[in-house]
Amino acid sequence: MSLDNLVLGQDNGYVIIFSAGLFTTKEETKALIPKSLEERAKIIIPKLTGKNGEPFSIEKDINIIKEIMQETFEERIYLAGWSYGGYISAIAATKINPDAILLFNPINSLKDSISNIFPQRYKGILRTFINSSILKSLDKLFLKFISSKKTDGLYFRDLKISIKSLKEIRKSPFLRYIAPQIGCPVLIIHGREDQISKYGNSIVFYKNLKIKDKRIITPKNVSHQITDYKDLDTKLGKWLDNHKQKFTINPFFYLLKSKKEKQDKSIHRKI
Repeated sequence: MSLDNLVLGQDNGYVIIFSAGLFTTKEETKALIPKSLEERAKIIIPKLTGKNGEPFSIEKDINIIKEIMQETFEERIYLAGWSYGGYISAIAATKINPDAILLFNPINSLKDSISNIFPQRYKGILRTFINSSILKSLDKLFLKFISSKKTDGLYFRDLKISIKSLKEIRKSPFLRYIAPQIGCPVLIIHGREDQISKYGNSIVFYKNLKIKDKRIITPKNVSHQITDYKDLDTKLGKWLDNHKQKFTINPFFYLLKSKKEKQDKSIHRKI
């Protein structure tokens, strides 16, 4: 496992791979992790792409998570994430089959996220000169620009996004479309005051999930910073404890496995 990955929490039999926002540092990510997770599992924070203004890559980030799963031998592995980390965890769940996913204020798509972040960058400067309708028009022009630009090299300092990254935006899927491909239990917690990623998108994603074991919580007065949610540890801890029993391995399961399968605990995963 890469030394760039940060490991926290308790070694109690299962692992949670926790991914955060695109430009979030290790220390900032560490501050986002709920105590209820650290008290129950070993937390691995992967070093994803997109740091220091470098291009990010959905495919590379999924491979980073995949490698961690391949090197982890606990029977239960959850994927968890906040913001972009929630988005990438949901996509990864369609490809590498974790035991559950926990999504905290996940973005619905990279395009949606950028369209909401960009106006926030210039709104404070220009709020006295232009009205909201003009801001929306500027935002649409920006989205049209990032959808058509084909050359490399441009760098938005405020956003720390290169054109190579913007190519990822154009081809990135919307969560609502990948929802039917998810086959594990899902918990979504999304604040209603989130201005970066609207909680309504998570509701649509939730409704499109085909699994029965799913839950969504949309607390009031909670922004994109999920730490604003005072009942987070209570709700999350209860969900985790309930699902701990569901994932207890039946001893007869091992009688049915071949010798080869016994040697490879990750063979039941679609990696």
